[in-house]
Amino acid sequence: MDDAKMVLEPTVAELEELWDNHWTKRKERDPHRKADSFRYSSSVELLPAAGGELLDVSGGDGTFAYLARERHPGYAITVIDRSRAAVDICGARGFRSLQADLDKGGLPFEDDSFDVVTCLSVLQDLTNPWQLLAELSRVSRRWVLVSCPSAASASNRLDLLFGKVPRQMRHKTHLRFVTYEEVTRRLEGHGFRIADCRTKMKLPVLRSVVRIPGLKKPALMHKVLPNLASKFTILAEKPPAGTKVNQT
Repeated sequence: MDDAKMVLEPTVAELEELWDNHWTKRKERDPHRKADSFRYSSSVELLPAAGGELLDVSGGDGTFAYLARERHPGYAITVIDRSRAAVDICGARGFRSLQADLDKGGLPFEDDSFDVVTCLSVLQDLTNPWQLLAELSRVSRRWVLVSCPSAASASNRLDLLFGKVPRQMRHKTHLRFVTYEEVTRRLEGHGFRIADCRTKMKLPVLRSVVRIPGLKKPALMHKVLPNLASKFTILAEKPPAGTKVNQT
């Protein structure tokens, strides 16, 4: 029970202080130190190379913005975050940066303002993640890129099977359960189609069981077992006007 209370106890003010302290401690951190982290590496890999206007929602200290700019210099990047400390760090790194409470109201931008809108490991930390997902879809004119830990992961399912609190619930900033199926369904409901994805599995034994000769692991994970992944990154595209989208 104590593990579950960790999710419910922090107040809004406590969370704000937690995030400010979190980013302040990382003020001098080299962005390349996190380049191999799944949410960053998979998102940089999936990021369209066309360039344009990019909005990174809850972008923290600008680690992804930095790595994205390094990989694709053609992007003009804006970072928005709830933490004043994070916004200041992003500004110092040369990005347009704004502070906003992502749990209150909408994003302060017009419809179709950005070519790409990214949101990495954020939805699970909000009281109303689906409102934000709707906003990501609204302000994007072409692409939405979302990365999250999955509450439906194989490891969480095993925890439940043995009567344990799922490990995602033990994280003190995680307020909601997020799954691959739910995110894809809601993106499709906002008129997007899933263009590509990346997944991460934490159970080596399960990887061995599902290995098929001649079939690469990423292809198998993306097409067969995305709901068992511990983390996922989805690239969704808004089709041209007049294109029919399968909304389920």
